[in-house]
Amino acid sequence: MQKSTKEEMVLVIMKPDCVQRNLVGEIVHRFERKGLQIAGMKMVQLGDVVLDEHYKHHKEKDFFGSLDGREADRHLFYERLVPLAAMAAVADMMPLTGENRAIVFEGLRVMREGTNAPLGLRLLLEHLKLPDPTGKDLAFLLGPLLNAPGRLGDATPALLLLTATSKKESMKLSGDLVRMNEERKGLVKENFRRILEMVPQQNDIERDRILCISAEGLPHGVTGIVATRIKNEFRRPVMIVLVDDGKGEGSARSVDSLDMVKAVDACADLLEKYGGHHQAVGVTVRPENIPALFERLKKTVADRLQEIPEPEIQLDAELKSKELTLETLADISRLEPFGKGNPLPKFAMFEAPLAEIRQIGDAKQHIRLRIGQNARQAVTAVGWNMVDKLAGLRRRVDAAFELSRNVWQGRTDLQLILEDIRPSEEGPGP
Repeated sequence: MQKSTKEEMVLVIMKPDCVQRNLVGEIVHRFERKGLQIAGMKMVQLGDVVLDEHYKHHKEKDFFGSLDGREADRHLFYERLVPLAAMAAVADMMPLTGENRAIVFEGLRVMREGTNAPLGLRLLLEHLKLPDPTGKDLAFLLGPLLNAPGRLGDATPALLLLTATSKKESMKLSGDLVRMNEERKGLVKENFRRILEMVPQQNDIERDRILCISAEGLPHGVTGIVATRIKNEFRRPVMIVLVDDGKGEGSARSVDSLDMVKAVDACADLLEKYGGHHQAVGVTVRPENIPALFERLKKTVADRLQEIPEPEIQLDAELKSKELTLETLADISRLEPFGKGNPLPKFAMFEAPLAEIRQIGDAKQHIRLRIGQNARQAVTAVGWNMVDKLAGLRRRVDAAFELSRNVWQGRTDLQLILEDIRPSEEGPGP
């Protein structure tokens, strides 16, 4: 982050397409009136809430009170806002390098210290039992929770939580967000199931380089998440368009080797509007144009993506069993924050002895292993949605994984999060 010419700097967090200019101008004016410099503007994805209307009818005094003198400490201003800027940078998939890295590092520091972070955010961290949040926690726990209300149609609860001044209100809203996130998960699961059934009906799985699906009667809000899961399932780009009230709205997700924006550019005349980045694009299309859109997009992608890419895991180092310790994890954690542009390191073990195998989860879709010479010395490894890997495992395995900590009943243990696992080629049979 470049140093300001003034001693202090602040960060304003908002989603520009949801904010009327007069609110932005008012906030900037109030900061500048106190001699503060606006160092950057980051976005929190709060759906389609018009903030002007929210503050006019709900919390205008409470929100602007923190800018008007009751909390005149400039350092406090900074520590109230930088955790939100950190959340925004991670949730918006910004690369955690340069200024963004500094922002997220500072935001996590303030969240851990706890005193000056926004009240609602502090209580949400307590609710999740996250006294020491990481960049991964922002991406996979806090981000989805704050996004959940907007995905269900009304982002106001997330906004209320981030601007709350009452502990009672914050505790209630934290519980509401957790409940809404569970509802969002159920919606994703159901939409994924229904879209998955349509994939072979609307595509040639053997030949198509991109899978295109259109559907009616499905709720919006989680289309991008479902598209990502379909992409991962079939290892190729995906576009899903949901039709409702005479309008088609869709999300496309791509693989590393295909620039989805450039692919969609070739179909611009068939679209009402579109936008996004290399791996994710949103589109609006007239229903009568969907068949032509899919036909042209499939041809365009076939020309640019000659082969369906095989999944690869980029490994950073091999670890020996004696290196699987909390001390190793502590050393790696000094490189935080991890995220886009600074990924969490991935490690490998080869010919590791397998001490125990269990299936876990409501549908027994996950696996829990103990890797080591015996149960006492072994380290726990968890593989999400990896039950299909069990059949071929033998007494020794090769594993790719990330290191994490598991806290249970006050005890902290090292845990491996599996990326992949296979029987060792040299290992003995069962």
